[in-house]
Amino acid sequence: MIKTKKIDISEWQEEFPGKEPVVVLKKLTFGEYINLQDEIADIKIIGKQQIVNTKIGRAKHLMVLKSIKEAPFEISEKGINNLPFDLGEFIFTEIDNFNEVSPKK
Repeated sequence: MIKTKKIDISEWQEEFPGKEPVVVLKKLTFGEYINLQDEIADIKIIGKQQIVNTKIGRAKHLMVLKSIKEAPFEISEKGINNLPFDLGEFIFTEIDNFNEVSPKK
């Protein structure tokens, strides 16, 4: 079963009138995370040297889009793009922390 986490976004409640200010996140699966990595990296080989160009903004955008299960806004590229900057960053940070790998003891 995939883990989920609710985050309170009541600080931005005025952005979503009449809707519950809660976002439900889902923990990414290994496959989802690997596919995300493939989508955000351009790899070029010049001679014997490999050059990797990572699209950081695209990575954040896709991670937010693929990690949200429920939200008071449209869960789409357009919906994510229209979030206030500080809310988008807050959600991304919560997702990043939620998906952090911690060693088992």
